[in-house]
Amino acid sequence: MINLFPDKHLFLQKVKDKYQRMKTNFTRFSEIVKHISVGWDADTNTITADPDVWDMFIKKNRAYKTFRSKGCKHYDLQK
Repeated sequence: MINLFPDKHLFLQKVKDKYQRMKTNFTRFSEIVKHISVGWDADTNTITADPDVWDMFIKKNRAYKTFRSKGCKHYDLQK
């Protein structure tokens, strides 16, 4: 059998990977937003928190560092 669409599998895998990254980012961002001493600006999708709170999250996982400057794009749409 000849595969007429060899790129179909690669495209599907890219979509699955993207979905998983977005889901992981949403979960991490939500964890920070739910923290007691953290504020969230819905207009800019950014978090305001004391440096010690950021340090705590970054020590937990360095992936949190991205949210400090960039926020979470389309967070409000993912709820």
